[in-house]
Amino acid sequence: MIENKLLIKQTGKISIYTGNSEQKKEILSLEVVIEGLFETTGLENIASDEFGTKNAPVILFPYLREIIFRLTSNMGTISPVLLPPINVIALKESKAAK
Repeated sequence: MIENKLLIKQTGKISIYTGNSEQKKEILSLEVVIEGLFETTGLENIASDEFGTKNAPVILFPYLREIIFRLTSNMGTISPVLLPPINVIALKESKAAK
């Protein structure tokens, strides 16, 4: 039986500014790192490179969104930040094309 384990780390960075484009002031800079340990058993044709770059970030992104939302909602000094849903695969493909 084939067994694969894959550790994926995803980082989310967000900065929030106040003011206009000429006089903007950073009020929050946040970096969140999330790790996921994925394990497959019995799947012979799974490509760990493809899974690590495409599937795992799609699985981890909602958790990253939730962490950022919870952190900012508990701060009390700013409105909670809820990142919009993102098509992670399309974003990665567009960055690779550039």
